Amino acid sequence: MTELWGVGYEHHVEGEWIVSTNGRRFLNMAGYGTQLLGTQNHDVIDRVVEQIHRQSLSCRSMESEVTVEAAEKLAKLSPQGLDKVFFTNSGAEAVEAAIKFARAAGYKRFVVAADGYHGKSIGALSVTGRDYYQEPFRPLMPGVQRVPFNDIEALSRVVSDDVAVILEPVQGEAGVVIPDSGYLAAVRQLCDQTGALLIVDEIQTGLGRCGCMWRSAPVVPDILLTGKTLSGGVIPVAAVVTSAELYEPFDRDLFLHASTFGGSPVACSAVLATLEKLVADDVPDRSLRLGEQLERIFREITQSDKGGASSGRYPHLTSVRGEGSLWAMEFIDETAAGAFYSALVHHGVVANHSLNASNIVRFTPSAYIDERELMHFRSALKDALEASNA
Repeated sequence: MTELWGVGYEHHVEGEWIVSTNGRRFLNMAGYGTQLLGTQNHDVIDRVVEQIHRQSLSCRSMESEVTVEAAEKLAKLSPQGLDKVFFTNSGAEAVEAAIKFARAAGYKRFVVAADGYHGKSIGALSVTGRDYYQEPFRPLMPGVQRVPFNDIEALSRVVSDDVAVILEPVQGEAGVVIPDSGYLAAVRQLCDQTGALLIVDEIQTGLGRCGCMWRSAPVVPDILLTGKTLSGGVIPVAAVVTSAELYEPFDRDLFLHASTFGGSPVACSAVLATLEKLVADDVPDRSLRLGEQLERIFREITQSDKGGASSGRYPHLTSVRGEGSLWAMEFIDETAAGAFYSALVHHGVVANHSLNASNIVRFTPSAYIDERELMHFRSALKDALEASNA
C-alpha cells in the first residue's frame, strides 16, 4: 500500500484515525477484526503498562494471578459447560491446539467448510478451505475433508464418530458469508447424533463483533476458539475454550501441549481489561447498533435491497452484507474491488481485503466509531464507488 499509493507508513493513531508518516489521516475500518474496542483503547493500554511494571513474564513453574483471573473471566462469558481455557499467542495457534485436543479425544479425521479460514500454520492451513494457500506447502495434514458451507446434507454424508467438524459461524475471509438461520443448530444436532466433535472458530466473529457475545449462540460447541477482539487491539492473544472432559488429558500431563509465551501476564492483563470493557460498555449491543447505522448508509448509498442485492446504480457492485460491525461489499471481479479499494484509500478510509475472496472488500470498524466518523465514511464510500465505477 505504501509503494502503490504513496501514503507513507503508519506512524501513530489518534482515536479511530491512522496517521501516516507523510501526515495523511485514514479512518480505520480495517484491522482484520482486532480493534473492536478501538484503535487505541486506553483502558486496555493502561492495564498492560501496569502489568509490565508488575510482572511481564511468568516463570512458568507457577501460574500468574492475572492469567488465572483472565481464564476465569473468559470461561464465565463462554457458553455453559465450556469452563477450561488454554491461551495462545495467535488464532492459528488456537486452531493448532484445538486439533490436538480433538486428536487426544480420539477424533482423527476433520471435516471443514470450503472457503473457511483458520490460519496459515501447517495444521491450521490443513483445515483452511482454500487450495490457493495450501498448494505450495503440500503434503499437509492428512485426514481432512472439505464440504460446501451452509450445506447440511453434504455434511451429513461425511460425518461419523471419529470426525471433528471445524466451522466459522460466519465465514469472515470468504467475504462475510452468512449461513441460513438454522444451519449451526442443524450441525450441532448432526454431531450429537453421530458422535462427532464440533469446533466453532469464533476468532473473528466472537466477543461482540457480530452484535452478540458469540455468533454461534445458542449453539454450544465442544470447543470454542476466540481471539482478535480478545486482545483489546493491543497484544496478540487467542484462546481455546472447552469442557473439563476434553481438557482432561492436558490436565493429566501438562507437557502434552505448552507454550512459553502463551497466557503471559501481559497478554492476560489485556484479556482481562478487554473482557471487563466488553461487559461494562455492553460492546455487543454497541456493535449491533453500529451495524444498523452501517446498513442504513450502505442502503442509502448503493440503493441495495434488504437482502443486500445491488440495485444496479453501481454496475461493478453486486451485493452488500453484514452483521454488527462485520460488513462486506462484493464486486463483479477483483479488478473492480481493487479499483474501489484504491479510491477508498484516496478518500481517507482503510478497509480489509478478504483473503479467500479477492473480489470482496471487508469492513471491521471499532464499535466506538462516532457520528462524525460515520459521516466521513459515508462520504468516502460514495466518492469511492463513483470513482471506481468510471
